[in-house]
Amino acid sequence: MLSIYSTFFTPLEFGFFKGLPDHMTNLECIQFIFFADLVLQFLIAYRDPHTYKIVHNKKSIALRYAKGSFALDALGCIPWDIIYKTTGRRELVRCLIWLRLSRARNIKSFFQRLEKDIRVNYPFTRIVKLTMVELYCTHTAACIMYYLATTIPPEMEGYTWTGSLRMGSYNYNHFREIGFWRRYITSIYFAIVTMATVGYGDIHAVNNREMLFVMVFISFDMVLGAYLIRNMTVLIVKGSKTERFRDRMTDLIKHMNRNRLDKDIRSQIKSHLRLQYESSYTKSSIIDDIPVAVRSKPYTVRVSELCRLLRLEKQSLTSIIRLYFVDSRQILSNLLQGKDTDSRIKQLESDIVYLVAKQEAELVLEVNSAAYHGDLYHLKGLINVGADPCKADYDGRTTLHLATSRGYEDIARFHIKRGANFNCIDKFGNSPLLEAINFGHDRVSKLLIENGAILNLDDPGSYLCKVVKESKIDVLRRFLQNGVDPNYKNYDLQTPLHVAGAEGLHIVAKILIEFGAAVLSEDR
Repeated sequence: MLSIYSTFFTPLEFGFFKGLPDHMTNLECIQFIFFADLVLQFLIAYRDPHTYKIVHNKKSIALRYAKGSFALDALGCIPWDIIYKTTGRRELVRCLIWLRLSRARNIKSFFQRLEKDIRVNYPFTRIVKLTMVELYCTHTAACIMYYLATTIPPEMEGYTWTGSLRMGSYNYNHFREIGFWRRYITSIYFAIVTMATVGYGDIHAVNNREMLFVMVFISFDMVLGAYLIRNMTVLIVKGSKTERFRDRMTDLIKHMNRNRLDKDIRSQIKSHLRLQYESSYTKSSIIDDIPVAVRSKPYTVRVSELCRLLRLEKQSLTSIIRLYFVDSRQILSNLLQGKDTDSRIKQLESDIVYLVAKQEAELVLEVNSAAYHGDLYHLKGLINVGADPCKADYDGRTTLHLATSRGYEDIARFHIKRGANFNCIDKFGNSPLLEAINFGHDRVSKLLIENGAILNLDDPGSYLCKVVKESKIDVLRRFLQNGVDPNYKNYDLQTPLHVAGAEGLHIVAKILIEFGAAVLSEDR
């Protein structure tokens, strides 16, 4: 109510300042109330426009208000009329009282709440609102018209709409001596007949600035008239968004009464419908607007911010998360984070952990399968959706082990570009380089050695002795060509040449000697 008073009194104080009765000017004490409200605004919670949650944090409240309307509210509380008198009556200072019109947003918010309140008749609320808009525009125009007539030199006051006005036998040439209410009503009359453009010519603009204001006022009036007609039409045809919300809320309350729903579920349903209205979200029917979680009770999922729910068939979801493993792990990890507050999730913890481990194992197998078959395109696709090529399978083998054992140079190069570990060892003690040498893939082994790969043999002596005993001449030659020392010894301190001599392998012995095998080495 004080905002309504301040909004209407501001134009009056501006236009009739020199002729305003004393008992009206004394009402400026209400600025102290608005100042108190200014202080309280730093403590009042607000609804976040994105999440629709009530924010109670004092720092957030203060920061939001300071960045918002604080400056306008603070300027509106300043006693500009007193400052105007003490600064030599400068008109620019008096114009600053228009800053108080920022309080009109309180009136707007009030009517928005009133329109959504189904206890109040909606057409009545709308008509009152539209009437107030029309009255305020007329009132403001009347005050400005009077201001234009009283802010010119006294010797030229006869050349104004008031100074030249004669209505019947009544002459307005000494209009300052006329009572306040007669001057105000005459100004209102001028504003209304101008707004309606049905004036009889008894009051009209006289000087240039009056004519300019009347032109601007009539141009604005055309827009205002369209606004009022449009809103009245909506009232008649019953099609506004707010009215549809009220009708839906009324039907919903009838439904809840008929089904005897308890207070808690009533509150949740009404809050959801109000949230849909505020977030411009619509549905085809009343019942469909109620979330499935609320209708089915108990809750299955709760959200802390405004979101829309996408429902999928279980099989569809399973197929999707098979392709996007990182997202799948994230979903399951998010569920585990809520185990401390949700007992049902805590009960499912072991199942979720098992499912995560199973998915990761299946992912490793699929990645290794792509590497084994040389399908670089599929391998890249799996890695792009979150697969880790360095993850080992149950035998400790990575994609690089399999690719090098099959001689896939392109996959080996792909791993090199990604900075993969070339020296990882599987459960059998094999490194990727060892796999490439064993299977005779010279180009791959050369590529790995050039990029810093090593054999990483735990017991090279025993391994070479085994190769010699099995007469794998090509494998032995590749080992020696790649820098393996032919004098490595096994647990009996035997070298590969000992084994070749004992087995009578003349060619093998010759190769070992060519690569520097010691012929005088002794075993244990």
